[in-house]
Amino acid sequence: MSDALKDILDSLGIEAIACNETIGPMKTKAVNNLRRILVQYGEGHVIIVLRTIVESSGNERALTSAAIWGVSDLVLAHPSWPERGLAWIEAFDDIDLVGLAKKARANRKAVPKRAAMAAMLYERLAPAFDPPKTRKRAPFKHSRTTPRYAHL
Repeated sequence: MSDALKDILDSLGIEAIACNETIGPMKTKAVNNLRRILVQYGEGHVIIVLRTIVESSGNERALTSAAIWGVSDLVLAHPSWPERGLAWIEAFDDIDLVGLAKKARANRKAVPKRAAMAAMLYERLAPAFDPPKTRKRAPFKHSRTTPRYAHL
């Protein structure tokens, strides 16, 4: 494990464990995935992804590859969302990442777990961070060929 990744994990109180050990709160086996994310996206990105998971209530056991990549992909796709600070973390309080990972695993023949996690997270977070914009409908215009009752 690189010194930078070890420092990040230590600062957040996360323990890296071997693949044959039982995962528990604040423990992860996903060191290689974290290393890949660190190299591709940098320290700040790894920190926001891990803080999102461990600082939200009930997700201390969700330091799995699927959850980490799902949160990472969502942060990359919607960088303004985590900039909301505490509102971002609090939004994850209502999301059971372990439960979502189980659903993603059950459907892995159709969709990779990573993509399924990102999609399910988007579905739950978009209403709060990216509400749909309402469009005003243009009034119906009659033409010579359009009967007057066509708009009813």
